[in-house]
Amino acid sequence: MGGEKLASASSAHESTIDVLIADDNQELCQLVGQYIRQQNDMNLVGSVHDGRELLQELDSIDPDVILLDIVMPRLDGIGVLERLENGSMHSRPHILVLTAFGQEQITRRTFQLGADYFILKPFDLNLLGRRIREVVRNNGRGADATAEYSPLSSEGSDGEATSAASADPLREITSIIQAVGIPANIKGYRYIRTAIRLVVEDVDLMEAVTKELYPAVADEYDTTATRVERAIRHAIEVAWNRGNTEVMARYFGYTVDSRRGKPTNSEFIALIADRVRMKIRRQGQPTAT
Repeated sequence: MGGEKLASASSAHESTIDVLIADDNQELCQLVGQYIRQQNDMNLVGSVHDGRELLQELDSIDPDVILLDIVMPRLDGIGVLERLENGSMHSRPHILVLTAFGQEQITRRTFQLGADYFILKPFDLNLLGRRIREVVRNNGRGADATAEYSPLSSEGSDGEATSAASADPLREITSIIQAVGIPANIKGYRYIRTAIRLVVEDVDLMEAVTKELYPAVADEYDTTATRVERAIRHAIEVAWNRGNTEVMARYFGYTVDSRRGKPTNSEFIALIADRVRMKIRRQGQPTAT
């Protein structure tokens, strides 16, 4: 009887997925770590905040999966992947790249270096859990894997990835708002991205920003139109004060209020939506009007 219990316990341990988080955003590490600890088939073996610390941890632990951020101090995620590619680990862990940067060349490079999945922040935790299980069960997807772009709506999202047809506008929107310096960890980031997507789909929303656009965004996030407006305004202020001013000037330099410098919410949303719509048009894809 005791032998049967021991065998059962050993089998349960073998089926547990050991996960290591490497991300300089400590709040995100806590959130993801809490989720992993709640899963019966997962075990959080560590949480580190820079690339060198991650490599040091790998000298003493052997995780099944690493959740790897691209932008980290001391050694970034690409540098970590290069070290792992050139190293001599006995058993290389599966790598899920979690990042706020969705540029195609970065995606391609991570897969060349052996990443199994590329998930764009912000993401749904249930989606993350499914992908962790998939890479372990299927022994990874290798360089053929496609990037996963999943906009985080409200809690309770089904977490499904967007289709290839709908991912292109979202990818372009994400690329632009990241380029101008809006941090992915603030609420305004998600609200702006959703607002621009809605305007790309229906340009008439720009004629009723306060009465229709903000409420539509608020509905997706179970919040109020007033909070959406404030969060978007704050995100633009953060980008203007801390972001890439050359990029901001390229996008908004000829249309902003010279007394304040930064674009208004409406200017920001309308200009980016217009750029995305024009690019889609050039590529021959239909857009809603």
